[in-house]
Amino acid sequence: MKNIALKPTILLVDDSKENRKQIEDSLCNDYNIMEACSGEEAISILNRNITKIDMVLLKLYDTKINGLEVLAIMNQHLWLDFMPVIVICKNSDEANIIQAYDMGAVAYINKPYDRMIVRQRIRNLLSLYQKQRDMRKMLEQQVYENEKNNNVMITILAHIVEFRNGESGMHVMHIQTITKLLLQCLQKKPNNYNLTDNDVLLIATASALHDVGKISVDDKILNKPGRLNSEEFEVIKKHSAIGADMLKDMEIYNNNKLIKTAYEICRWHHERYDGKGYPDGLVGEEIPISAQVVSIADVYDALTSERCYKKAYSHEKAMEMIENGECGAFNPLLLECLEDIHEQLIIELNREYVDSPEIDMNLLSKVADEIVEKQMGKENAEDNKKSYSKRKDLVKMKAEFYSSTVKEIQFDYDAVHDIVKLSPYASEVLGLPEEIVSPNSKNQDYLGKVNIAKIINDIRNKTSPDNPRLDMNVEVKKEGVISIYKLQMMSLWSDEDKARYLGVVGRIIPVG
Repeated sequence: MKNIALKPTILLVDDSKENRKQIEDSLCNDYNIMEACSGEEAISILNRNITKIDMVLLKLYDTKINGLEVLAIMNQHLWLDFMPVIVICKNSDEANIIQAYDMGAVAYINKPYDRMIVRQRIRNLLSLYQKQRDMRKMLEQQVYENEKNNNVMITILAHIVEFRNGESGMHVMHIQTITKLLLQCLQKKPNNYNLTDNDVLLIATASALHDVGKISVDDKILNKPGRLNSEEFEVIKKHSAIGADMLKDMEIYNNNKLIKTAYEICRWHHERYDGKGYPDGLVGEEIPISAQVVSIADVYDALTSERCYKKAYSHEKAMEMIENGECGAFNPLLLECLEDIHEQLIIELNREYVDSPEIDMNLLSKVADEIVEKQMGKENAEDNKKSYSKRKDLVKMKAEFYSSTVKEIQFDYDAVHDIVKLSPYASEVLGLPEEIVSPNSKNQDYLGKVNIAKIINDIRNKTSPDNPRLDMNVEVKKEGVISIYKLQMMSLWSDEDKARYLGVVGRIIPVG
């Protein structure tokens, strides 16, 4: 008999008990079957078990929420991106079958059921989706490794420019953050750009090189504490073309999409939508979308940051100036995106940044290993590293065991990589995946943006390495019901002389 934990789980949605039994009898040897007698119950089960269900068999009609409405709700939650749905219908119902396909269903089965066809169709689709998941993981890992390596060069060059330009050291991080938020918002709107998640990552990474051409500009002009005269301004304006030429002259330019994207951004991020920018006077969609987005990000951060020649404007004033056209003309759709994300901008840009990006931490780790090897000899160093790694794995295993057995909402936020990890129970109760990348860009109905902003602010201002604990009451939304919960947290810090904020662990428990 098969181990139940290894069998895929299918949610069967049909208002007929007889139909459900007939299908379950033919599938129960190979699959775990969860049953729902209505569309309403199906949505409730999906919300609670989204990470456990591999496929949905969905009858198209029901007395309360019909199958098409269930498909619409699954679309809203993006569940159809990773979960196949087979609709159950009559052969004569061609119009609704076509509509179900248009809404994301991947196949249909007729009544009366042919058991062999049903089993084979399910087996084929689950196999196909598993292969797609494996391929996606492999591609994501390849992209991650490539971006990790490329980020070494980008981080070094970008911070050289910042240092010479007298900037705070945060400008590049801000540009990447704003660029990512704008692009993620743009993905959700009707447009012709067809941006993928990889495109967002690529453009946000390449945005760090937008001002690399300033390496060629005299320090006296870059850091002049007053207005530039016309001659100095003409010198400054050349930095975009010079930087682009520097990138184009690189040997890897022709075969590297990241460098080509950086070239677009570098050359054209000072263009304006009405053609009044530089260096080429491009108009509208002649400007690559990568450069359009970084252009707004650059202007916003320049306005809200202090420079040697100006004080910082408030967020509200900067938004007003950009929307009123005081900084040049921008794509109306991107201005709409900027307005949509303006609250999130405040949260993200006020978030405690870790000084070194992830790739630099990896490099530091390698350097540390080399130093240890030189001091102790390679053989002893390897033994010590293995011993440490084993102890670390044991601690991790213990933590994961306790987390998996406790019935409470627990979370672990990694500020270095901007990832939230939920305990299995929290994932099930909240209807969220156990690992959430860039959580502030995701739906936050369970806590709400106001709570998130307050939590981030209080962690930054009310905790420290010496006083890391923080408790507060929050409203939590579960299945449409709002209840008061206590949020108990502990902030995590590095053990350097100047401690850096690394993240927070915590739990959410009912009050009373």
